[in-house]
This record gives sequence, structure tokens and C-alpha cells, in this order.
Amino acid sequence: MKGRKLEHLRSLKQKAIIYSARVEEHFLNQCIRLCTLVELLLINGERHKAVIADHDHKSIIIRKENGCQTLVYKNALSYIRPQVSENYLQIEDALEGLFSKGGAKYSSYYS
Repeated sequence: MKGRKLEHLRSLKQKAIIYSARVEEHFLNQCIRLCTLVELLLINGERHKAVIADHDHKSIIIRKENGCQTLVYKNALSYIRPQVSENYLQIEDALEGLFSKGGAKYSSYYS
């Protein structure tokens, strides 16, 4: 019984990681597609206002207002704040059912 609970908790954690990665990827792709000006705060306190040019799982390339491109590592970021008010969370439709697949019988147990 205890082994099953641990296995189920591991699978929920994996699903949460996948969901988080999809949300992050969707948000960054929306910023790129809309050419949204964003403010990036680094953990050392530096602030950058730029447009996100591209990203991968570890880094983001930003283009500042003067045209200079900079590579920023994601682990050095504190936050990314869009300067335009957009609804970036339209991902619910794309991610609908992610947690309900295979885990529905325990949903009331963990809530």
C-alpha cells in the first residue's frame, strides 16, 4: 500500500513538472509571437527591458531596445513581467485533462 502511494505521488510530481514546463513554454512562445516588451529581473538585481527572441530549456535570448542581443540563463532569472496586459493563460484548453488522466480516482484524496 505504501509503495503504491509513493509511486502515485511520483507520477503526480512528474505531471506537475510537465504542466509547469508547458506553461513556461507557452508563455515564452506567446511573448515571442506577439513581440511583447518584457521586464526581466535577474537574481543579482539587474533589470532588463527587452523582447524575447528565442528560448530553450536552459536559456533565453533577449533583444534590447538598442538592438543588442543577450543570452540570459533561466536559473539567473527572478521573474519575467510583460509590459502589455495580455491573457497568456489561454493554455487551459490545450492542457485540459492533463491531471485527470489516470489520477482521477485519487483527486479527492489529495485535495
